[in-house]
Amino acid sequence: MNTVEVRNAVKYYGSGNDPFMILNKLNMTVPPGSIYALLGASGCGKTTLLSCILGMIPLDDGEISVFGNVTTKYATKVNGSRIGYMPQEMALVGELTVKETIYYFGKIFLMDIDKLRDRYDMLHKLLELPRGDQRIETCSGGQKRRVSFAAAMIHEPDLLILDEPTVGLDPLLREKIWSFMLDVTSTSKLSIIITTHYIEEARQAKCVGLMRNGVLLAEDKPMNIVNQNNVENLEEAFLALCLKRGVSEYAGALTYIETNGTNNNIYNTNNLEMNANRKHTSKYKNKNVFASVSTESRSNNLRWPIVKTLFIKVWTQLKRQPAALVLITFLPIIQLFFFYHACGGNPKGLQLAIVNNEIDDYETTCNRSTLISTYPHDYTCDLHLISCRFLDELTDETAIKVFFSSFDEAWKAAKRGEYIGIIEISRNFTEALEIVRKRPEEATEGIIQSSKIKVYLDQADLQLTFFLQRKIYEVYTNYTQNVLRDCKMPIKLDNIPMDFSESLFGSIDSDFKHTMMPAFTMLVVFVLSSGLTLSGIILERKEGFWNRTLLAGVSTIEILSAYIIINFIIVIMQLFEVLFLLTFIYGTYYHGSYMIVMMMLAILGCSGINFGLWISCLCSELMQANLLMSGITQPLTVLSGMIWPVEGMPIVLRIISYAMPTTIPSRAMREVIEKKYTLTHPNVLLAFGNLFAWFFITLYLGISAVKRSKYSRNT
Repeated sequence: MNTVEVRNAVKYYGSGNDPFMILNKLNMTVPPGSIYALLGASGCGKTTLLSCILGMIPLDDGEISVFGNVTTKYATKVNGSRIGYMPQEMALVGELTVKETIYYFGKIFLMDIDKLRDRYDMLHKLLELPRGDQRIETCSGGQKRRVSFAAAMIHEPDLLILDEPTVGLDPLLREKIWSFMLDVTSTSKLSIIITTHYIEEARQAKCVGLMRNGVLLAEDKPMNIVNQNNVENLEEAFLALCLKRGVSEYAGALTYIETNGTNNNIYNTNNLEMNANRKHTSKYKNKNVFASVSTESRSNNLRWPIVKTLFIKVWTQLKRQPAALVLITFLPIIQLFFFYHACGGNPKGLQLAIVNNEIDDYETTCNRSTLISTYPHDYTCDLHLISCRFLDELTDETAIKVFFSSFDEAWKAAKRGEYIGIIEISRNFTEALEIVRKRPEEATEGIIQSSKIKVYLDQADLQLTFFLQRKIYEVYTNYTQNVLRDCKMPIKLDNIPMDFSESLFGSIDSDFKHTMMPAFTMLVVFVLSSGLTLSGIILERKEGFWNRTLLAGVSTIEILSAYIIINFIIVIMQLFEVLFLLTFIYGTYYHGSYMIVMMMLAILGCSGINFGLWISCLCSELMQANLLMSGITQPLTVLSGMIWPVEGMPIVLRIISYAMPTTIPSRAMREVIEKKYTLTHPNVLLAFGNLFAWFFITLYLGISAVKRSKYSRNT
């Protein structure tokens, strides 16, 4: 039985009536115990053919048999543990050392540790690998390629697929590797498929396949191909075979052979390769190029030794990135610090223009030590320059007073944006107030207007306006109560006929940040946990390491389990940071269950991990994922009820808001903290229902997305 058989393989990209053919009815046979050299110019389909053999992408027609397991456009059965694969790209993790990298692949192949150690020592000597403790990121290109080759060989595969393994290696080491491959194939049933540009080294292979435009022009022993074409070497044979394909094709896709010492390379001189034999209009043209493979030889059970190896790899990557560790540790602290010190505080340094027409000089006339503003009698009280009393209550904590002699000057300054507002007091303010208070029947409209303090505020900034309105009301209330107290009168005479008694929940002195805190905390947990998953998976997929791990027989569930476990640990650590800050630094008092709050945040963090996993499958670039997460964060912030109550939104947005992962849970979290709600309360149960729904939906989306796009399309 041949190791690999390819029959009538068809693969194309694009759709419609003009698909671009990559493999065009290709046939190929690789016998056991042999080296099969696949020669061809860049872009002729070599890497695509290898990807189809490995089961990374399905055929559009034809079939491939690997160890007797048939791969068609409908199903793939490839035993990854019997195959070693070295891709064109390095496909290595820069943070791992040379020894850790090779041991990683040995462990995911479930090798015995003693055998793994012996194989590592042998390959280290054979390939002249760098020191075992040297990180991959510090290795040269040639050193990385040797490590990649060792990783493919570590488990003694039955089929070794090498995609241009000797590029960048010096001739002596290249010859040493070829000697090793010739020796091992002659003494075992190991089959090696090697793609190369070096025709000279391909002469050592037992069988050579000459590939052009998705078709094998010839497949035989090197000398047989030379003799059949009546030429002296493989270079001339390749050229003769290209010419036989037709003058028109050759003219449009001229390939020349450059001989440089012992290295004979095939190059494309025309980027616009002729498509004459690469256009295909068969019945398969409307199929999805990246359709999922329906079956695989991976175990359906979670293999914990492999999960442990994957976990150690991810943890090693993380701990060797100091910047990432600092961000993971301190980002929640920094965000909470900014939130607590930037939100909910009273504005300071505001300036109010004061026009007091009742006096000429505030500093001298309104001297508190000499001014007496009330003269109580038996049943009444006379007032004197009472405007000074009001302005004295208006301290710099509320606003800084800047006095103007005329209203016009104050108005012009306020219009220039120098002041947040104007307070104007009429010339006969005290007298008018006395008439309105003692002899209301004599109060004309003019007197009533003179007894009022006129306030003009900048309505362009409503937050500052509302703050000043509330503060000025408080100042006026304190002013009238103090006047009544000095007049020996009950201060209740000033109260409106309404009594705001003890609050149902919370404190009347609570500021806005305590209302915003639950929603902000949940937003931080969800966004940070989503970001944890993004970068690692996207970078692994982009660099090819994800594909290489999957081809070793590791299931997507095992990879995801390792990421979920380590990210869950990080999320729990961040939760403790957040809750410690809220409780012991910022003094958030939990009237209800601390454990309920912790459970809510933990489930939300898991949902964030799953959500990040889903995003990482939708985006091929880290920048795309970051932009998408930024676009998602803004609606979460606006619609969560943190900035404005959900009840103030239109009904459609309200429905969307309630479906968000932070709106209902943040409200329930606030009610647990302030109202002592327990798990049996309907609002808390609804919040947990929302959280679990998001957890399972995002988990399903993440796993489904990974399975649909199992292999990276960068291959």
